[in-house]
Amino acid sequence: MAEKQLKMELLNEDEEDELKHQYGAIDASAASPVDHESAQRKVQTFGRVTSVSIDVSHAKEQAPKLPLYLDGKVKMVSDVDVVEETFSIRFHLHITMPITQEQWEEAKQDEEKKLKLLPSLNISNLVEGDDPVILCKGVKKIGDRYKVQAPYSHIFESHEYLARFKIDFACQLFEPMELEKFPFDCQDLTIPIQCLDPNYELTRLEFQDTKGGTSSWFSIDRENLCLKDFAMSSKCLLEFRIQDPSKTKGRNEYSVFTIRLKLYRRLPFYFWNFYLVNGLLSASAITCFTFDCDQDGIGNRFAVLFTILLTLMAAKFTISDQVPKLSYNTALDIYIIGNFVFVILLTMCSSFFPLVLDKHDPDDNCESNEAAGAYDSVLFWGSIITWFVAHGVYCIYAIHSHRIERRKLKGNMHDLKAMGMEPQKPLKFLASVAAEQKQGLSTFRVHQ
Repeated sequence: MAEKQLKMELLNEDEEDELKHQYGAIDASAASPVDHESAQRKVQTFGRVTSVSIDVSHAKEQAPKLPLYLDGKVKMVSDVDVVEETFSIRFHLHITMPITQEQWEEAKQDEEKKLKLLPSLNISNLVEGDDPVILCKGVKKIGDRYKVQAPYSHIFESHEYLARFKIDFACQLFEPMELEKFPFDCQDLTIPIQCLDPNYELTRLEFQDTKGGTSSWFSIDRENLCLKDFAMSSKCLLEFRIQDPSKTKGRNEYSVFTIRLKLYRRLPFYFWNFYLVNGLLSASAITCFTFDCDQDGIGNRFAVLFTILLTLMAAKFTISDQVPKLSYNTALDIYIIGNFVFVILLTMCSSFFPLVLDKHDPDDNCESNEAAGAYDSVLFWGSIITWFVAHGVYCIYAIHSHRIERRKLKGNMHDLKAMGMEPQKPLKFLASVAAEQKQGLSTFRVHQ
């Protein structure tokens, strides 16, 4: 189809609505066999002036995509490295695909030819890993044991067999960490699996055993989770999407299946080893008021405060080794820096004592000098009030941050819809909706 451009200006309201309605049908054509690779629809309104431009080029007839039925299991997750932003995972996929009788006759005597029937798969965030182990589990005729459900039943008019493959993956993947709320953060471990053949579409298992057998199509072995700082949520998001053709070199629509494992950080370690220790250190700075506010006592106060400052700095460097170099402060950084600022302010305020004490009288102190005594009393009670108020404000901030992060684990529907995700309706062959929800699995069809 040749390129076509249409522009209209100075439209009245009825003509504008009619035009939008007329060309709105172009969006529905995406579901038809005609593949509008470069179809673009733009409607811009500036007051009463409306311009509509439509560019349709290189339209071509495209055969329906063949399904690749998926079911699988995550067997182990380990070595979640926040600094390197990587994690290790081992999982396997079972792929069931339709083949023709000619393909089966050609490949049934040769194992290598059987494996060549399987389209290539790619994990886009792969860092390193062993070559996947691929096994052909067998080939079954549709009418013998399996029957196919819509919407792919028409495909099996020409593809009489189902070939089943098992792929074992053991690899290390890259995952950008969101550490603004560290250590209250929750992380997604993402495994994006892309089919490199545009003629196939990844989808969940959609055939059932004619004998009535059903089983969960995806599961997670929670007994083999080697997670030190994290625990895995009962929720797991499974996404199916078609990659945007404009982001591919060949303008092809590649199918992508994404597994999102939900993790949350265990807080007791950070509470006892960082929050409690740093809080007590900053509170111990108030003990400097046990020294008299005379010439010798002020020196002792400075010695205590500077020792605490050095200890807080050492704690800050310890935290820096456990998170990557970031351009922002985490929630724990804010707490440590707040304690550091509290001790610094207390040190600066203590440095003003020489201004109210008589330098020529070594025996001058807060008891004999009313101004020095009043200043010392205000500084003491001000330090206590400031410490409690600051920690109270931070507790509110920590609770709020914790709640925001935990929303990621629940798969908040409002947030998911904002991402263009809608829950995929449960298929009839599944045991029940409750059985799938019991395992924490939520399947989504992502609309670009």
